[in-house]
Amino acid sequence: MTNKREQFVIDGLERINVIHKLLSEEEWKLSKLDDIDPIISGKTNLKFQNEYPDFSQFIENFPIPVHIIRCDFQKQEHIDFISLIYQRLR
Repeated sequence: MTNKREQFVIDGLERINVIHKLLSEEEWKLSKLDDIDPIISGKTNLKFQNEYPDFSQFIENFPIPVHIIRCDFQKQEHIDFISLIYQRLR
């Protein structure tokens, strides 16, 4: 066993949860806001699924790319590299 400290960062977890919730069978309503597409703004997830079954199916089957970055948090250059990646992604 090593003395290395392991840490996990899951970026995008909130987005994945929203996709899961959008496709769920438990009804909930999206906020009616100007920055939400009018097609789904103020509608329930079940109404969206019923009105746009092809799009719902597309979302359900869309592959989500996952990148695993292994690093040693005891090395500053590894921490700097992870920080650089997140700066570029945002």
